[in-house]
Amino acid sequence: MKYEIWLTYEDMSIAIQVKKDRYHCSEYGLDHSHKLNLKICSSTLELKFFLLSFPSPPKQQILAFINLLENNKIGEINRK
Repeated sequence: MKYEIWLTYEDMSIAIQVKKDRYHCSEYGLDHSHKLNLKICSSTLELKFFLLSFPSPPKQQILAFINLLENNKIGEINRK
């Protein structure tokens, strides 16, 4: 399973996978050993608000990722 990005929050991580213009967000514990939840977002706007809704979000990383998605440059995120 290929995730486009892992985002780390205070008490969990979220991994995002892009499938057919939908964004599958898998929530994991900090140790990444077990999946806690799955949320599917149908737009970048929904994805952005979902990711920013948690306490202490990594805002710069989220906004940069959303920008890459909106500009269809998803492959570039893996090169950084």
